[in-house]
Amino acid sequence: MNIPWNKGLTKENHKSIKKISDALKGRSTWSKGLTKETNNSVKLISEKLKNRSSWSKGLKKENDERVSKISLNTKGKNKGKIPWNKGLTKQTDERVLSVSRKISEYANSVLNTICKPKRYCKCGRQIKNNSKTGCCGNCFRSSDIYRKILSQALKGKTGGFREESVKRFKGARYDSKFAGNIYLPSSWEIAYAKYLDNNNISWTRPTKGFQYFYNNTEHRYYPDFYLTLTNEYVEIKNFTTNVDRAKWEQFPYKLTVLSKDELIKLGLIDKYKRVIYK
Repeated sequence: MNIPWNKGLTKENHKSIKKISDALKGRSTWSKGLTKETNNSVKLISEKLKNRSSWSKGLKKENDERVSKISLNTKGKNKGKIPWNKGLTKQTDERVLSVSRKISEYANSVLNTICKPKRYCKCGRQIKNNSKTGCCGNCFRSSDIYRKILSQALKGKTGGFREESVKRFKGARYDSKFAGNIYLPSSWEIAYAKYLDNNNISWTRPTKGFQYFYNNTEHRYYPDFYLTLTNEYVEIKNFTTNVDRAKWEQFPYKLTVLSKDELIKLGLIDKYKRVIYK
């Protein structure tokens, strides 16, 4: 085993060591203050060393001779030695302060990726951290942005009168003496159609759409009934929305909206919204 020529020598007891120490005094490494963002050499070295692991990673002295040999050579050598930072604190030593800051920065970066702060919608519901909308699904679906996105996505794919286009209620076909065999999407409309037939009021089902605008976007509105003798349109409605108000205000002809209260007065439904007219 070769012993280094300067083993055990210090600048206090050897001239050559003192000479070398004085020559290197005040010098700094070539890469001091440089980063991979500001220096190509540092960047090249960083890329080469990226994802490299030490040769002894995963090896133990029980299954590798080299690790076992190093373990025997170093065993007991550090016994009795005092650590360089013993008794030092970040308040009294700059080196300890520098190490403390680096550990804190690393710990914060790990915590920010693993323990991300919780995000909440304006309604109080918790939302995902990677949510692009910044709100929950219910609030987003009721927003104007969602309506615009949905409108653009369905543009040209929907529109016009189609039988069985209303899926909210289970409709049925009705054989009218005035309108013929037609499809009516709700039980309230079927009851009103029977009421018209029994009272000999001529009617038909409108198939022409009427233009209206909502949120600067063009739409088509199809009323439920058209009374041919009075040139009047009728709409059966359970509840009213802003869209309904917009289409009714822009409707060019006479329009009568029959709500729950009006249908109760006509004897078509009861107070529980159940059809009682036969």
